[in-house]
Amino acid sequence: MKIQAGLTLIELLVVIAIIGIIASIATNQYQQYLSQSKAMAAYTEIAAGKTNFIGHINNGETVSSVADIGLQSLTNHCAITVTAASIRCELQNTPSSLVNSTIVLNYDLIQDQWLCATTNMSADIRPKFCS
Repeated sequence: MKIQAGLTLIELLVVIAIIGIIASIATNQYQQYLSQSKAMAAYTEIAAGKTNFIGHINNGETVSSVADIGLQSLTNHCAITVTAASIRCELQNTPSSLVNSTIVLNYDLIQDQWLCATTNMSADIRPKFCS
């Protein structure tokens, strides 16, 4: 009698189905990871301008351009704009979950603190210190 070696077609199909399920879960988690990383990188880019922003305010100067606070107006992650009281990042080159998303750092002069706000960004993606 000949001994059968290898996998049957059914066993092979079951293995392929299991790999497919695992791959679909992993792809979804990877997309979420990419979105979180992009949001944090964008926040980091605009947070770098906070010190210079406060320096201008403490000197009685008005911040009128991105160059005033030592940032570039367009980076890999952000299109950055400033106002007299905020630094705003419109996310660029984003995954689909972050299309038209923004991160805004608002400086509260009275309480002397930065407040972070986001738009079009779910709670599980936005940086933890942004509301």
